[in-house]
Amino acid sequence: MRKKKGSAVGEIYSLELLMSVCRTAGFKAEAYAPNHEEDYIKTLITLVDDNQAPIVFFDLDKSWDGQNEHAAVVVGYYHNQSGETHFIITQFGLYYDFNGMELARSSLYSLKEQREAETFTKVWNASNSATEWRLFPQKSISGMVLPVPERTAKPKAESETALRGKIMVVTGPIITPFIDNSFFAQTHISDEPVEVVRRYSV
Repeated sequence: MRKKKGSAVGEIYSLELLMSVCRTAGFKAEAYAPNHEEDYIKTLITLVDDNQAPIVFFDLDKSWDGQNEHAAVVVGYYHNQSGETHFIITQFGLYYDFNGMELARSSLYSLKEQREAETFTKVWNASNSATEWRLFPQKSISGMVLPVPERTAKPKAESETALRGKIMVVTGPIITPFIDNSFFAQTHISDEPVEVVRRYSV
């Protein structure tokens, strides 16, 4: 799928590409674009209350320079004694407690509309005895950079939608029945276009 979608190592810079990956994998998805922090938090609460698992995008670095865009899934929320909303987020099999206002500000204001194209370097991961693509070069003990394969990602097109401030939900499988010459009906994945972004106000 990476080659089919024009990705260097599987990176995703636009909402259109992410939703296209979902569609190709056979799933429907919806995207939301809250206008401000309160709307962002209310949208997440509404989606979680509706038994959805919203995907959020935020700057992983506390410096909030927009260079470390990551995605994670919101699985729950609670209000602390001060009345602040916190979200329980999962990423790479671990769970994290995020302050709702900090998450909203990171997504809405810290992430960039146009990310610079990243260059990935193939390195050896001794912990799982396999190679993987990383954003930093592999170095020898002396600090010399070793000659290793590199791949540079294509930047997001100006016409595409950035992940900044967006919330995405995978809503279910795309299954459309059709009847062939056999007695049994079969299914196939629909190629119909999906709505990319729609406003969601609570």
